[in-house]
Amino acid sequence: MSKEILIQVAQDERRVAVLVDGKLDDFYIELDRHQSMLGNIYKGRVESILPS
Repeated sequence: MSKEILIQVAQDERRVAVLVDGKLDDFYIELDRHQSMLGNIYKGRVESILPS
């Protein structure tokens, strides 16, 4: 199972496609005039995991 993330950035929009085994699995469009939390992608590092 291979995964790819394709990102296209234009002046006022961003498009993100997630491909699994070469087939479209998810697709997001974010326009600058519509700020949405849904579909945002963040990069980070896990420093610790606490038992719950």
